[in-house]
Amino acid sequence: MVTISVAECGNRVRIAVRDTGHGIDPKVIERVESNEMPGNKIGLLNVHHRVKLLFGEGLHIRRLEPGTEIAFYVPNQRSATATPATLLL
Repeated sequence: MVTISVAECGNRVRIAVRDTGHGIDPKVIERVESNEMPGNKIGLLNVHHRVKLLFGEGLHIRRLEPGTEIAFYVPNQRSATATPATLLL
């Protein structure tokens, strides 16, 4: 089963995708964090870099028992501290 959740966290919104599969290999998490993915497995690393470029921090990846959760944060457009320059248009 795959679950997508969205939650307000102050001046940011947390978006998470969770599944109930076998769970991501801890080595894959380490490789994403250290930018060392093999050339033919760059999808997750590519998304990590794009989220980091747009929002200042990349994906938060964690292995669950069972499953995996991948989350990231975007500016909260309803937040009083968000400015037009920081909003995702």
